[in-house]
Amino acid sequence: MPTTTHRNLDELIEVADIIVRVASQLRLRRLGREITDRDSLMSALHFLEQAKLGGDLLSENPTVHARQLTSLKPLNWAADTFLRESGSALSGQVDYATLTRYLNGLAEGIRDLLGLQSVQQEAADPAALERFFTTLGALLSAQADRKLRERSLMSQIDAGVAAH
Repeated sequence: MPTTTHRNLDELIEVADIIVRVASQLRLRRLGREITDRDSLMSALHFLEQAKLGGDLLSENPTVHARQLTSLKPLNWAADTFLRESGSALSGQVDYATLTRYLNGLAEGIRDLLGLQSVQQEAADPAALERFFTTLGALLSAQADRKLRERSLMSQIDAGVAAH
């Protein structure tokens, strides 16, 4: 049975994979090619919706969205990306209402690409979408690589200890 650590790592790897594929689709779109991986864009939309719910939870009435929220991880990852992109990473302070508006714009941009009905506000421009998902993909991939290396090192240490 997988431990919580293994499940968390599996989730991180899965989300990193999706986000990197979305960034790739956005680059291809910029080059005039068609979107071929709609599933990754739908997964990205779900990711953004979860991140927005987390932002709403922290900036508004917590009881409004609590039932729909499955994890705060998407919010944490989106906030890290937002802080890095906005140049606020050193302060580490997140205005969750501002972050939620930003995520709404990104979600609208994904909806536009997918040809889905707009929900509420103006969509982020394609360059902002590509920048966000490229930055997020790099952050998540780096985290996944670091955790995989740590796990591999721990396995090697355990194997060495067991051999002696």
